[in-house]
Amino acid sequence: MDDDVDILEGLQLQLETWGCITRTFESPEQVQALMAEACDPPDLLISDLRLRDHRNGFEVIEIVRNRSKKAVSAILITGDTGQAELQEISKAGIPLLHKPVTAERLRQTIANVMKSIKYVSAVG
Repeated sequence: MDDDVDILEGLQLQLETWGCITRTFESPEQVQALMAEACDPPDLLISDLRLRDHRNGFEVIEIVRNRSKKAVSAILITGDTGQAELQEISKAGIPLLHKPVTAERLRQTIANVMKSIKYVSAVG
């Protein structure tokens, strides 16, 4: 989820070269419309923190988690350095990547999140 189409397309291309199945969205409304349908929620949601019209990635995560019957993990990406917002993200337990994000850093973060999902599923 990113409102910058160039970044969104680049991220999609990178994820698909790693074998990920992706769906991309440019607005929280697009995510909400999809979740209103009877579709399977994502295993992992990656969103930019700052979105257009004073919206943010937390809203997107909330939309998906509220309409999902399963736990949905998330990663936020930001260029922000504001302490209050970074503390909020930290409290929420959502992994945060700072722009610019290297492919290796993104891949490692995704791997760590997916490992924790598998562990929780195996234990839970």
